[in-house]
Amino acid sequence: MKISTVLNNAKNQLKKVIKNSYNAYKEAEEMLLHTLKITRETLYIMLKNEMPANLQKRYEKFIKMRLSGEPLQYILESEFFYDREFIVKKGVFIPRPDTETIIDAVKTIHSNFKKNITIADCGCGTGVIAITLLKEVKNIKDAYCFDINKKAIEITELNAKKHGVYNRVKLIYGDFFKKVKELNKKFDIIVSNPPYIREDEFKNLQKEVKKEPKISLWGGNDGLKFYKKFAKYGKIFLRKNGYLIFELGDKMADKVKKFFENKNWSFIMIMRDFRKKVRVLIYQIK
Repeated sequence: MKISTVLNNAKNQLKKVIKNSYNAYKEAEEMLLHTLKITRETLYIMLKNEMPANLQKRYEKFIKMRLSGEPLQYILESEFFYDREFIVKKGVFIPRPDTETIIDAVKTIHSNFKKNITIADCGCGTGVIAITLLKEVKNIKDAYCFDINKKAIEITELNAKKHGVYNRVKLIYGDFFKKVKELNKKFDIIVSNPPYIREDEFKNLQKEVKKEPKISLWGGNDGLKFYKKFAKYGKIFLRKNGYLIFELGDKMADKVKKFFENKNWSFIMIMRDFRKKVRVLIYQIK
């Protein structure tokens, strides 16, 4: 069967679950490029070629996985974040464009430090936040990456090596708040995209989102579990005048701000994502 026919068949199948015809085609194309291990430019040259039977079988397996709700990122084992490609594998939280707002937030305040600084990423997932910051912000000396998911630590290690910052990354498996106490170490900046999905929101999540680890999504019954902890234990993990920068869900800002209305914290600013929604809050410890 010609490659063009295989691609068109896949697109038509995906249209059953991806209603937008253009998006169905783009996903079919991405999986085909992944299967053939070629560039898009090469694909256009090869469209009239016969597709090898073994590769067609593999490609059709990917299409079935996608039809069953498997996230495209798990199939491709990659995702782009801040214009860099990162390794993503099943069992680890998938990076979202919204989270790039954290990078912009750190860029906004990092010049307040006149020396090299150390950051920590609470719930590092694939490591995209810490690794991107090490690449983008010159005065960050090193980054401590914490995660309670062992697979996340393994993927962060792979990505740190891929992007040439492994010697500046410290990988720590376990609960952030417990491990910080054990380390007896304070940081200049803490960044985090914590789980913030409420228990009652899970039933309405997209089928493919439910394929991601619940531990990376669930933020307690009210979705606010981690923000309460950040507000309570800030002095344990932040140096004086250090910053806490975290992502939050839609319409959560007012609720989260209440936890930081005490003598320990100074509110610095909000940051909006590419959709103009409040996505990140910046606080400074006194």
